[in-house]
Amino acid sequence: MNEIEKEKMLFKWLNISRDLKERKERANAGMLKEEKSNLSEIDSRSKMQKQEDAIIEIIKRQHYDPLSLPPYKAGKNGINVKGMVSEHALEITKLFTKHSFENAWERMRKDGSLKDR
Repeated sequence: MNEIEKEKMLFKWLNISRDLKERKERANAGMLKEEKSNLSEIDSRSKMQKQEDAIIEIIKRQHYDPLSLPPYKAGKNGINVKGMVSEHALEITKLFTKHSFENAWERMRKDGSLKDR
């Protein structure tokens, strides 16, 4: 390998190295779009998990079993556990809005975390 080829190879390596370093710095600063997207998915799932954990905790504090909730039908006698849990959950404004509570409740019903007797 002659001197010109060595210089070209070194120059190419330096550019690659510099590019990688810049990408790493931008990623650390949260500037890469795909990195931001991945982080928001992680943050989003984390918030959903926190919502689900809060709902389970509220149910347990009311002395109910999340896997054996008393059935409730509107207009009939019965305990509206969902309404009771919703009241408490909506006090946690950093985690819940009415819409996010409904979504979390339905998600948990669907995955089997919440069941009627």
